[in-house]
Amino acid sequence: MNFNLESVKYFISKNAFIIIALSILGIYLLPYYYNIENSKFLIHDNLDSNVVWYKNLANSNLYFNHFDGIIQNSHGGIKRIFYPTSLNIFYFIYLILPTIKAYCLNAIVQHIIAFLGMYLLSKKYLFHDSKNNQKKSAIFSLCFALIPFWPSSGLSLAGQPLLIYSLLNLQNDPKRFNWLIIFSFPFACSLTFTFFPMCFIFLLLMAIQIYSRKFYKNVNFAVLIFLVITLLIEYRLIQLYFFDNIATQRDLLFSSRTTINFKGLIGISFLQMFKSQYHLFGRIFPIITIIMMVSLIKYNKKHIVFLILTLSLIFTASILDNIRDFSLYKENFMFFQKFNPRLSVLNTILWYIIYAASINKITKSIKYGGVLTWLSLSLIIFSHFMNFFEKDYQGSKFLESAFYNTYINNTKSHNTFKEFYKSDLFKSFKTDFKGVNIICMDILPEIAQYNGLNTLGGYYPIYPLKNCIYFNYLKGDEGNQCSRKLVFSISDTLSNNFSFLDLNANYVITPYLINDINLELLERNFQKKDSLFVYKILNQFGKNK
Repeated sequence: MNFNLESVKYFISKNAFIIIALSILGIYLLPYYYNIENSKFLIHDNLDSNVVWYKNLANSNLYFNHFDGIIQNSHGGIKRIFYPTSLNIFYFIYLILPTIKAYCLNAIVQHIIAFLGMYLLSKKYLFHDSKNNQKKSAIFSLCFALIPFWPSSGLSLAGQPLLIYSLLNLQNDPKRFNWLIIFSFPFACSLTFTFFPMCFIFLLLMAIQIYSRKFYKNVNFAVLIFLVITLLIEYRLIQLYFFDNIATQRDLLFSSRTTINFKGLIGISFLQMFKSQYHLFGRIFPIITIIMMVSLIKYNKKHIVFLILTLSLIFTASILDNIRDFSLYKENFMFFQKFNPRLSVLNTILWYIIYAASINKITKSIKYGGVLTWLSLSLIIFSHFMNFFEKDYQGSKFLESAFYNTYINNTKSHNTFKEFYKSDLFKSFKTDFKGVNIICMDILPEIAQYNGLNTLGGYYPIYPLKNCIYFNYLKGDEGNQCSRKLVFSISDTLSNNFSFLDLNANYVITPYLINDINLELLERNFQKKDSLFVYKILNQFGKNK
C-alpha cells in the first residue's frame, strides 16, 4: 500500500502541470458533459445549420448511399451527393448517438486532441531545449486547446499540432504511430479546410528541399498520400464540381461578391492576418502579438529572420484567401470564384509557433522574461474563459463559447438545443406532418427539420440553382442573387408573384397570424414566450390541397 501511495505521489509531482492543465480543460468543457440539455451552444453556422444537416443525413437511411437517393428534409428534397461524406468520423458519430450527445462528444474530442497534439509538439520541438520544458509545454498546450474551434471543423485546426508532430517525426523516426496519425487525419477533417492548405505546405516543403538540397522522402510521400486520401473521402464533392453537369447556386453567389482593389486586398488580408475569421479563430490578438513585439527588444538576427519568414507565410495565406475578390483575379479566373482555399487555417498554428519562439527568446535574454511568459499564458487562458477579444477581422462575434454563455453571461448568439429547436412546442402539434412539405415563415426551416419535418426552403452551402431561381420568382426578386438561405417571411406574401397555391407544400408554420383565403388555421400552440400557428394550404376551391 505504501509503495502504491508513494508511486501515486511521485506520478502527481512529476506530472503536476499536466494534471492542472487537463483539470482546467475539463472545467472549460463542462457544458459538453454536465447537464448538457441546459448548456448553451453557438447558433450561427452551427445550431442553425450544420448540426441539422448531420442529423438529416443520419436519419435519412441514405448515409452510405453513394450517389442516388433524395434526402427530403431540406429544399423539398436534395440529392445525397450534395450532403457531406459518409467517411468522416465526426459525421459518423451522429449516426450512432443522439444529436446533442454526438455534438458534445465531437467537441470534447476536438479539444482533447488539440491539447495532446500541442503538448507532444511543444515538448519535443518547440521547447525542447527550454527550462521547465514539461510545465511550459503543458500550459502552452492548454492555451491552444482552449481556442474556440468551430464545432464543424473537426480536426482541421485542432489537430494540426498532432499532424505536424507526426510529419516532423517521419524523417528520423518513421514509426507506425506517425504514419497512422497522418493517414487517419483526413477522416477527421474537412476537404475545404485541409486540401488546399496541405497543397500549400507541399509547395513550401519543395522550396525548402530545393534550397537546402535535402530530400525528405518520407514526408513527401506522406503528404502526397494524405492529399490522395482526402480526395477519395470527398469523392462526392469532386464528382459534383468536376463531372456532374449540375448548376448550383454558388455559380451566382460568388459572381455577385463585392470586388476589391489592390489597396483593399492588402488591407483586408493584413487585418485577417492578426484577427482571423471566426471559423478559423485563434484569439491571437493582442496578447501573442504583444509578446512577439517584446521578443524584439534585444536584437537577434536569427530570431528576426524567423519572424519575418513566418509572418510572410501568414500574410501570404491571408492574401490567397481574399484574392478571389480582387478585381484583376475576378475578371480572369471566374471558375475559381467557387473555391475558398482556406489557407488561413494555417495561421493559428503559425502564430503559436511564433509565440513559442518568442517565449524562448524572452526567457533567455530579457530580465523577468519568465514572469512575462507565465503572465501572458495566464492572460490567454483567462481570455478564453471570459471570451475576451472575440471579434474577428470582420467584426463578427460568432465563436463557440459554451462555458462563458452557459455559466457567466448568456448572449443571444448561444442557446440550448431544447429552446432553439423549440422541441416541446413541436411535440405538442396534433397535425400529422409525415411525408408532406412544410413552409416555414419567419422561422428557420432548420428548426422544423430538426423536429423531423420536411421543408420547402432551408439553409445549405450548395444546392441546385433551379431552387434559387424558383424562390426568387415567388418572392418577386428575379435578380441574379443567390443566398445560402432560402427562406420565406410574411413580407414575401406582398409580392405579386407570390401565391400559396404555387408552393409544393401542404402546411405553413409561422409565429404570426396570416389572413389568406388559401389558408386554414389548424393549430395555435404556446410554450413560454414562443407561439406557432399551423395553417393548411387549400386549393382554389377552398378544399384541402
